[in-house]
Amino acid sequence: MTRSGFWKLAAAPLRLASGRKWWKAVIFSTIFVCLVCVKAKIVLNERRAHYKSPPWLQTQIGTSEALFGSRNLEHDCSRSFTHMKNMNEFASATVQLKGRGRLGNSILGLFRLILYAETNCCHVLLPDDILSGIPSMAFRNTATCPLSDETNTSSQQRCENQKISDMINAQGSPRCAVHILRKWLQINHTHVFGDKCPTTGHAAFHVRSGDIVSGTFDADSGSYFPSMNVHKRYWLYPTSYYIAAYKNVKENSPAEARRVFVFCETMDNPTCEFFSKLADIDHSVDFRTGSSLIEDLKIMLCAQEIAASRGTLQVVFSLSQRVERRHRFTQDNDQGVNNLTLDHVSLPSDSDLRMHDDHQSLKDEIVYSIFDETERNSYRELMYPWKNTAHQRYLIDKTTLMSWYTQTRST
Repeated sequence: MTRSGFWKLAAAPLRLASGRKWWKAVIFSTIFVCLVCVKAKIVLNERRAHYKSPPWLQTQIGTSEALFGSRNLEHDCSRSFTHMKNMNEFASATVQLKGRGRLGNSILGLFRLILYAETNCCHVLLPDDILSGIPSMAFRNTATCPLSDETNTSSQQRCENQKISDMINAQGSPRCAVHILRKWLQINHTHVFGDKCPTTGHAAFHVRSGDIVSGTFDADSGSYFPSMNVHKRYWLYPTSYYIAAYKNVKENSPAEARRVFVFCETMDNPTCEFFSKLADIDHSVDFRTGSSLIEDLKIMLCAQEIAASRGTLQVVFSLSQRVERRHRFTQDNDQGVNNLTLDHVSLPSDSDLRMHDDHQSLKDEIVYSIFDETERNSYRELMYPWKNTAHQRYLIDKTTLMSWYTQTRST
């Protein structure tokens, strides 16, 4: 229709109305309105065909899709791995972890065992001998196998039990490990190991001790002799880091959440000696050593704040859904540098561990480093390789000025 014809049709109802043919005017008005709508839709579609969204809008769309996908991950994992009460039917396609280590190593081994199960379409059997009172649990893998259809090897032949040493040194992060381990250990926003967490908040400081800091003093010479069980890669954090974290808890946490639990396996670490003395004069500090591991873990995983030591126990802490603030030490003062990872172990990335939460509890992270650059470099050089010498223990215990900054986590 030409433009002149369009306007003649538009004027027709007015002419008819003036001639008192009102019913014809209503018909022509209706036709006119419909034509206007059709014309407008044609123009809009033409403009959309030539329109390209700006980069910032494309970025926002991509971010929204990524967030939406992460929020569905828990739902996907609950469908991909289902609790299996009777595993006899699927025993040949079920994998287990061979061998045991300290708790952090065992949990990391299970973390990577689940990755192996995802890759090879296997079912998973979690053991009953890692934590006292935690029964074994089997999960059936019902997800679509990622292997090529051209693979002739059956799942029974692919699914083999894996050594813990191989799993610890494996690479990659599984999709559903956090979901499966939380379900096995009965960890959620209110419970740990099936027991309800206290309603009042608290902080938990884990100080590495035990075999890597064990040794004896010669009573006559005063010389210190390290144990033969020292691992050269497990150097320790300075006591001043934990003191700075303690100060931050006292100054910045709500009054009802300033109780600090400090966990030491033994008294061999000089940091443990400090907090043992502090607990005598500050009754908000609860110093625990030689306690039940399962009870200590309940307190740690129920905490709103956590100060971690160097080691694979970080993977256990990542299962908590209650921690709101995390304290960590780095050998460098550059923002974004993370020295929690071990040289010989590839730990899962922080984003891999956090992507399973619909509403992430972790709000911020306080990162500490030695303030003076010369002293910081000296500490880094003298602490590795770790030999647990008298001088290294002195460096841990000496007063060191710390600096720190806060990283706010996006939810």
